Amino acid sequence: MDHVRIDEGIKRGPRKQRIKPSQIEREVRQRARNNLGKFLPIHTKEQRQAVVADALQLLEAGLTTDDIGRKHGVTGEAVRTWLVAAKEDAADARTLFFSRIQVQLADEIQLAQDPLALARAREGFSAWHKLAQVRDPRNFGPKQEVTHVGNPTLNINVSHAVPQLEHTINTDSTQVIDSTDV
Repeated sequence: MDHVRIDEGIKRGPRKQRIKPSQIEREVRQRARNNLGKFLPIHTKEQRQAVVADALQLLEAGLTTDDIGRKHGVTGEAVRTWLVAAKEDAADARTLFFSRIQVQLADEIQLAQDPLALARAREGFSAWHKLAQVRDPRNFGPKQEVTHVGNPTLNINVSHAVPQLEHTINTDSTQVIDSTDV
């Protein structure tokens, strides 16, 4: 039994020619990888540290992450990613960033004119809030509070322990304490 193609007899058009990347694109692709084929970071570690260190002052001054990125020659997305992933050295900047973005999305929820805009704002708020809970639980995580009502009383009966205490003191030291003084 011979193999028959499913599309046997169907007229096919000419095959599209694959557009070859230019020499410049090939060079850029080669430079972006190391000799093992792994992608190299686009920005240096020093550049990332400078942006994260400068972020707190600029966020407090009212700049957005896009403005901070433009100032440092990187994208706003890179600044947001670095702030979210930063260690404890940028905890205050991360907290301020999370607060700002959640307030912005809460405002979008309030100002939504149609159901689609409302749904997008809610989803955005939910996503950023969950991220804030995981990355900064001290400020955005769930809190537990215990409230005590009334005055708790604690009664301790030590009368059965006095003879044992008296015996221990007599055997361990030369000083004797009378149980009536206790």
